[in-house]
Amino acid sequence: IVSSALEDTTVLPPHLHCKNVLEIRRWKMNRHKKLLFLRRRVLDGGRKKKQKHFEKDLQRIWMIFNKQSKVSERLKKQRFEK
Repeated sequence: IVSSALEDTTVLPPHLHCKNVLEIRRWKMNRHKKLLFLRRRVLDGGRKKKQKHFEKDLQRIWMIFNKQSKVSERLKKQRFEK
């Protein structure tokens, strides 16, 4: 009974089967490349946003630091003048 069930299955010719496999493989690879490209664009946008935020934050920190250093320099000058 088992052997007759196996004999009833239809088998595609090897060349046709290979052609289908190659088409599916090409479709998958193209899709993979497209998804990688889109993912890279999305990540680059996030990186640019992070970099911009970081530079703005760094500039703010330096402004605070410069103000503090100027104040400390003025205090030192006043101490030496007395």
